[in-house]
Amino acid sequence: MATTFKAFTSKMGGANPAEYIGRTGELFWDPASGSLRLSDGSTPGGIAITGISNGFQARNNTPTVTATDLAANATANLDITAHKGYALYSITADKPCWVRLYNSNASRTADQNRPFGSGPTPNSGLIAEAVFISAGTINFTPGLFAYNNESTPTTTAPIAVTNTGSTDQTIEVNLTVLKLEQG
Repeated sequence: MATTFKAFTSKMGGANPAEYIGRTGELFWDPASGSLRLSDGSTPGGIAITGISNGFQARNNTPTVTATDLAANATANLDITAHKGYALYSITADKPCWVRLYNSNASRTADQNRPFGSGPTPNSGLIAEAVFISAGTINFTPGLFAYNNESTPTTTAPIAVTNTGSTDQTIEVNLTVLKLEQG
């Protein structure tokens, strides 16, 4: 017959997590490092349980992607490094433009002839779009769940940037995201 154990918590006073040994199979948490540990009954500090976290991740800005010398009304298809799955908080651009973020290259290609100001088709793979009349940040409230939907998911986020200004310009775009999926 299989044995099942139920975890419960209690504060252990002044025990130093780095020195704590505990009983075999006992779980404990190190609040300084945020790591969950498993006691083997002999190793000080226990054994780190990897592959999970304390549940909290930090937001991070993906590397800025740049559309260089983009002609007025021209579009650049670019790839920005994000995550396989992520929450999108905002898109920032430094010039007037129309930015579209997709879940796959095929979705971006299928949407390439959609006119400015018209809505996307249902289930098009468009995650978000933002129109900038000047430099700024568009915040999504609430944040959006986003993911790469390639047959083998990658950390690439396909985007399209259209120069809505009246002259050629170099446009920088940045996403603020929170990683939700490992890999």
